[in-house]
Amino acid sequence: METKRIISQIEKFHENNWAEVNVDEIFSGIDDEMANKKMPLYNNTIHQIARHILATEFVVIKRLQGINYQLKKEEDWIPLDELKKIQWTNTRDAFIESRKEIIFELNKKDDSAIYEPIIENYPTIYDTIHGHLQHSYYHIGQISIIKKLIEKFYET
Repeated sequence: METKRIISQIEKFHENNWAEVNVDEIFSGIDDEMANKKMPLYNNTIHQIARHILATEFVVIKRLQGINYQLKKEEDWIPLDELKKIQWTNTRDAFIESRKEIIFELNKKDDSAIYEPIIENYPTIYDTIHGHLQHSYYHIGQISIIKKLIEKFYET
């Protein structure tokens, strides 16, 4: 039952939820130019932030598989010059695939495993997933704000 509730929270993150955030809707109005636009007062672009969310989700997925994966700095925050080689549509597609993969891995777990460490010497699966979701909500909020600023001040 608890595993299903956690999976529901992941699904709701991508759809309409308590925060009225719809990741697919936010991402749909973004093109390559907007995704890679550097904004004043922001350290990272929409694309960098989205890839950062994917990178941290990749770590969670690997740990659900029992692998203690550690991100390299260039994997966590991809330099903009490198990221411009990746089309925004590929990042959007990666979000869909990553969501499927994390749900697939969670479906392998029974409720008793949720309160065990995700891997040895780490927080529980429950705490890891909820921490990841909180982290993701924070960054989706950033993406939403940057998108609105670009639409207001840079698009015609």
